[in-house]
Amino acid sequence: NPANWRASAAIGGTPGKGEGISLAAWLTANNLSPNEGLIDHDGDGLPTLLEYGTGGNPNMADATLAMHLSHIENQANLTFNRASNAIEVEVIAEFSTDLKSWQPTDIASIERGEQDRVTVRPPANASNPSIGFFRLRVNTR
Repeated sequence: NPANWRASAAIGGTPGKGEGISLAAWLTANNLSPNEGLIDHDGDGLPTLLEYGTGGNPNMADATLAMHLSHIENQANLTFNRASNAIEVEVIAEFSTDLKSWQPTDIASIERGEQDRVTVRPPANASNPSIGFFRLRVNTR
């Protein structure tokens, strides 16, 4: 199913083999129990599931997620890390002008690596792309 395909770090990919780390294995590697996915274990305001999806450290308080907000050509842009090996979640950036209705953002660029560096911008149909709010949402797969 092409919906389950993803970029591979290996030339030619790894059909039939996983390159990532499951949430359970990541939690175990970080000395956390399987039921701690929605808990903010380190007290930094970020749930463990978000730290898994963005390549954060669930045992070290760091509320930045290595995010950066910029303003280019009269348009806001958000850059954030996305863990390329977090195979059980999808990190989705969204934009709103009123904090009520949210839309998926447009991807401006992706720098591939162990942690992808993703830059997004407001969707093309945003009423005022220079003023608004971004958020990251994590969906489990």
